[in-house]
Amino acid sequence: MELTLSPPTVTHGDDVTLWCNVTSRPDTTQFTWRRSEGVISGEVTSGVNWSRLKFQPITCLDTDRYSCEATNNILDPTTEGIGVDVLSKINV
Repeated sequence: MELTLSPPTVTHGDDVTLWCNVTSRPDTTQFTWRRSEGVISGEVTSGVNWSRLKFQPITCLDTDRYSCEATNNILDPTTEGIGVDVLSKINV
């Protein structure tokens, strides 16, 4: 399982995507996104062996640790986590 953040540096107001990619046989049938605090505010889309959590736009309130859980209903679920630190936009 691989969890990635695009773009890697996140600023308040950016469009941001978390990607969860899995190599499994049989294919992954379900993805669950979680965060350590609060409710997930992004849009979730999933396909065969991948899922994405998209923020359009992301805000400072979205700073947290996110995890993706993948299961294929045969093996135990696999979970991976990533920290998202949203930087403030400073107007000079």
